[in-house]
Amino acid sequence: MCEGLHEIVENMRTNGAEDISLGGFSMGGHLALHAAYRNNVQVERCFALSSFLIETSAVFVNSDRSGWCPPLYLAHGKEDRIVPVEWARETRDRLEQEGVKSKMITFKGLEHDLNKDVMTSLFDWINTEGD
Repeated sequence: MCEGLHEIVENMRTNGAEDISLGGFSMGGHLALHAAYRNNVQVERCFALSSFLIETSAVFVNSDRSGWCPPLYLAHGKEDRIVPVEWARETRDRLEQEGVKSKMITFKGLEHDLNKDVMTSLFDWINTEGD
């Protein structure tokens, strides 16, 4: 699943990129979590918006976080009826137990969606997490 991502990140670094973030919304966030915390795609930070991992996820079962482990940003709507916010909290808690430094923000009135506040918060985190 992540072979192509390893190659893309390597090519970006070859072309001068030194600070790479990987993430996505919903299923895209799920894939980013697998890439960063299961397949060790070497990025500086990971984010997952309105996303989660199931309790028996291979991220928890087949992971080795003894090396580099990027910090994680999670954002979620409190009124999300597709992916309940509690699922994201459980994902955060499990990853923190395994040594992942994380930050989670919830947004009142937001369902399974993005808005300006989510994106502003994400970019603020990206711009300060590497400092």
